[in-house]
Amino acid sequence: MFPADATNLPDAADAEVDRIVERLRASDTARLQLRSYASGTPDTAREARQRALARALALRERLTAFGIRSTRVDVRALGLDEGGGVPDRIDVVFLNE
Repeated sequence: MFPADATNLPDAADAEVDRIVERLRASDTARLQLRSYASGTPDTAREARQRALARALALRERLTAFGIRSTRVDVRALGLDEGGGVPDRIDVVFLNE
């Protein structure tokens, strides 16, 4: 989760990033999809999507710093979450595990 206007990964994400890296290193075929959301209103949906993209790219960049190829990480900047979840977050979905 992120503070509402933040795009940098919070320090609290370090342990989760470590767990993600371990899982990706355990399987050469595993892929990851980052579904990123940001708070806003219908009038600020464009800005929310841009903020969501910046967050997902920051996480992908952190993963590549640990040697994970960026081609294994798909980014989906979804912006506003109309499903009622926590608005400022990235959902990490493992594929092909």
